[in-house]
Amino acid sequence: MKYCTQCGKQNINNSNFCEFCGEKINNNYTVTNEAKEKVKKTKSSKYIIVLTILVIILSIGGYWWKTTSSAKAEFMRKYESAISLVNKGELEKGKSALEDIKTEDKYDDVDIENTIKLVSDLFDIQVAILEEKDNLSSQIEKFNSNYSGKYDNIKTLVNNILADSKVLNKYLETAKKLKDFQKNNDFDKAESELKSLKEYKFTTEKISKEFEKKVADIESKLANAKKQFDETKTKESQANTSSGGVGDNDVIPAGSSYVFSGTVTNSTTYKEFRQTNAYQTIASNYVGFNASNAEIKACLEWLIQKGKEGAQTLPSTDEYRKAFGRQ
Repeated sequence: MKYCTQCGKQNINNSNFCEFCGEKINNNYTVTNEAKEKVKKTKSSKYIIVLTILVIILSIGGYWWKTTSSAKAEFMRKYESAISLVNKGELEKGKSALEDIKTEDKYDDVDIENTIKLVSDLFDIQVAILEEKDNLSSQIEKFNSNYSGKYDNIKTLVNNILADSKVLNKYLETAKKLKDFQKNNDFDKAESELKSLKEYKFTTEKISKEFEKKVADIESKLANAKKQFDETKTKESQANTSSGGVGDNDVIPAGSSYVFSGTVTNSTTYKEFRQTNAYQTIASNYVGFNASNAEIKACLEWLIQKGKEGAQTLPSTDEYRKAFGRQ
């Protein structure tokens, strides 16, 4: 083989000119040191070029990998921070944090859009529990249908909220009973229901705190209602004492046909008597419409006694006034 003394490339033995650079080739087949040196330089140059290209490719690839890896790491940091808020029950804040990163680069292992929708629907259920909405059952049924087994990263929270919805059903039943007993002034039974109400425990922190406030409010209102009822009873008792100890619910002294109409019986109370024509009659003729129960009782007993003595008609007003010293 011949080597070109100009470029150092190998040529076939019978070549007179270098097929690479066109230089005339010495017919001497002996490879000169100069030619060998050029061959070495040529090979070295090739290696250097190849190595340079490899370094450039690796540098670009490394930069791309580093940039991509860093971007995903930052995305995952934000994503996990949002999920952490969700798992703490801060669904509204968690949803907002997820929406902030939904426009960033997409990654196959994170379904950000579906996660946002799931958290949004779960937030609606939480609100329905807190506001005691009637459509809670249908919301839960729809949620289970849409997301069955698709919430591994917030599974505990989902299960807790769904469990709290069941506690709410029992809570509402008890609260209704308490309200009915309170309305009927049956405070012993109302307080018994309040005790049951306090025993219901919600798992989710936010829901638990809100219902603790609700129960405290119910307890306060029940205490105030009982206090007002007791105060009213005390006033009634005091009024009865001041009027000779005769209360509205005491039975009037019935016994004379000319005193009472057919609406008055031996079980008629003073409160009921004030709504009858018989009361209108004695109030107009004798005691007056502002008379106390004791004054009414005294008048009735006097009239009954008159009947027993043989009177067939009501005594005159003057006779009543004379008998009771009201002249």
